[in-house]
Amino acid sequence: RCRIDLPAQSVSAVDIQDILDAASARAIDIEHELPLHVTLFQTGPRSHILLILMHHIASDGWSLRPLMHDLSTA
Repeated sequence: RCRIDLPAQSVSAVDIQDILDAASARAIDIEHELPLHVTLFQTGPRSHILLILMHHIASDGWSLRPLMHDLSTA
């Protein structure tokens, strides 16, 4: 079990694509960090984007379906 802090980073809706591209390009160093990066971006008072990056060793086809179900429920 691990705890992941998820503070919302306030960003401009105009810049969000560049921000997502940069965050997605970051490599995951599995020797020194969790094989999972989760970032919450706030683009407006009621607008958020959740970015989930997983190393292939942390997920498979079977585990993505329940994750997507839980996220859509939340």
